[in-house]
Amino acid sequence: MKRARPGTSTTSEKGEVDLSTLENEILIQLVSFCNVVELFVLRRTSRAFRKAACAAVSRAKSLHFSFLKPHISPQYQEICVTLMLEDAELNRLQRLELEGLSHITGKGWLKSLFRKAPNLESLNLTGCSRIIPEYFGYVGYNFH
Repeated sequence: MKRARPGTSTTSEKGEVDLSTLENEILIQLVSFCNVVELFVLRRTSRAFRKAACAAVSRAKSLHFSFLKPHISPQYQEICVTLMLEDAELNRLQRLELEGLSHITGKGWLKSLFRKAPNLESLNLTGCSRIIPEYFGYVGYNFH
């Protein structure tokens, strides 16, 4: 079994994917969000890589998405939100921070988020300029 580089999948000669290696690398990528390019890769890579990314997100109790760098595009924001709401299970998620989510409004995906993350205790939407607090009537969530 070869060691995977970030953004690539590791497969055996039989075509089996080493999810433990992938999940560890993806956890680093998804939870720290240091390398924007790695999440762009999610749309283009194999189903196994995407599955491992979703597994990593699904295990997380706390996630932090930062979109504050000027080169982060609307497509990147959509990929992250799609990954959370369509692919990952969010039952364990207790804390979510979205910084600078400027290209997505709140109505539809916020409703989905609260359905998929019943244990969500803290939601910080710092710099999310298109999300209006009146879209939902929850208290304890921060809007800046």
